[in-house]
Amino acid sequence: PGAQVHELSSLSSRDPEALDPKPTPPLSKCQRLYSRLPKLRAPNPPDRPTFTQWLRRCWLDVLTQLLCALIALIIYLTATPLLPRYFPLYPGIQTSPWGLKYGQPYLPEYINTTVSAAVSFFVPFAVMSVMSGWWGDCFWDGNAACIGLGYALATATLVQSLIKWIIGGLRPHFLALCNPPIPPAYGGRGPSGIFYTADVCRGNPSALREAQMSFPSGHACAAFAGFGFVALYFNAKFGVFGHKPRPRASTSEALDEARGGQGVEVEVKEVQEEKRVRVSHWRLVLFVAPIVVAVLLAASKVRDAWHHPVDVVFGSLVGMLFALMAYRMVYRSVWDQRTNHLAREVYGGSEKGEVREE
Repeated sequence: PGAQVHELSSLSSRDPEALDPKPTPPLSKCQRLYSRLPKLRAPNPPDRPTFTQWLRRCWLDVLTQLLCALIALIIYLTATPLLPRYFPLYPGIQTSPWGLKYGQPYLPEYINTTVSAAVSFFVPFAVMSVMSGWWGDCFWDGNAACIGLGYALATATLVQSLIKWIIGGLRPHFLALCNPPIPPAYGGRGPSGIFYTADVCRGNPSALREAQMSFPSGHACAAFAGFGFVALYFNAKFGVFGHKPRPRASTSEALDEARGGQGVEVEVKEVQEEKRVRVSHWRLVLFVAPIVVAVLLAASKVRDAWHHPVDVVFGSLVGMLFALMAYRMVYRSVWDQRTNHLAREVYGGSEKGEVREE
């Protein structure tokens, strides 16, 4: 006891505040906010596999996506229109309704094909990778998002390329690139003999081939496939529009029986509680942001006179359709908030990186 008293007295003589420390000052509002923010760190999810394990699991999906993109690229660069495009030619055609629709001046693209494809893939890829790696801390969730993005973009791009090649259509600046002699030196087809094909044109053959593939818009298709998928991802992760489906009659009866006849009261209580939950506005802004980017990318093709509005609308529908299908293929649902944030491929084994499908 004497030694302890001597030690305490010596400690208090060296540091008087050791026995009576000052209280820690409270954190400011900014300090409290900063402490709640996620700390940036290198992602190291516990379910991360080795590269060999990942490649063994995903090589077929990656290969088919690359093949779809390669076929679409070959069609875009080399394929000539499969079906002939007929158009009228006669003196005064430039001021007719048809001439005003297809005789707009040729303008350079505001957003060319390379930039559109890169933005539609790499921006969604980076956003979902960062969210899964730094925020979600789950490798297979990020893998499902990125693989699903590839599903949507690769398949939608191939489909719209095939439609362009087989169906196609004349771009708004077709007459400017065609530069046909009016009237032509020989008679055309049809009862009035005024319908011709691109053989009558005097423009650059490569530009003419591109000018006959207006329908549908590849920019709009890729934009809505990529950013539409991100919008669905945001909806699932942040609960923007998700809802819980109503149970069927048989399920309601079973629940009523299990609850001792109080099923109706419980369901009314759940509905009342659900009505009190209000979704924050920032979630809506987050959901709409990728849609706005997709709309801007798509609408730019009408503004620079490379596409008609119907081309953009149809391309957007094709892209969004494949985004919905792709999301459903890699996640357990699209709108059901109980499961639409859960990947079909989950960590399910003792070996690091082992997965199972649900």
